Amino acid sequence: MVFVFVNLRDPGTFQDFDDAEVATVTADRTFTVPHLAAGDLTVVFLLDQAGVNQDGTIDPGDPVAIFQDPAGRLRNLSAAAEVTLEDVDVTFNLSAPDTGIAIVQSEANIIVVQQSPAVPPPADSSPVSSAKDNPQSSPADN
Repeated sequence: MVFVFVNLRDPGTFQDFDDAEVATVTADRTFTVPHLAAGDLTVVFLLDQAGVNQDGTIDPGDPVAIFQDPAGRLRNLSAAAEVTLEDVDVTFNLSAPDTGIAIVQSEANIIVVQQSPAVPPPADSSPVSSAKDNPQSSPADN
């Protein structure tokens, strides 16, 4: 499982944060966590203890791997940011469960795109716009 915390203040107990979402890693090794608040993100991978306390929550003694972000790419993000982490190597340390790490081989594998939030048009504008009125490219143009 993957937990994404916003403004996590207690990485040891995972109780003090502004927002959080959880996702399950799928068979193709991907996950999606939508609808997070703005702030600093902490990504935590959980190896839930089968047969002990397999409940989808981070319990004391559950092996976790915290994503390492030494360059601070996951700090001060807007709620409209889209983050992609590619080729994450996750290592759980079963003898010291809270010391696992998750890393990428290169900072290029941390892709952050700050989307602009949807802003309603001014009251006196037409509801229809053309490409020449908005020269920015859309994701479909790429």
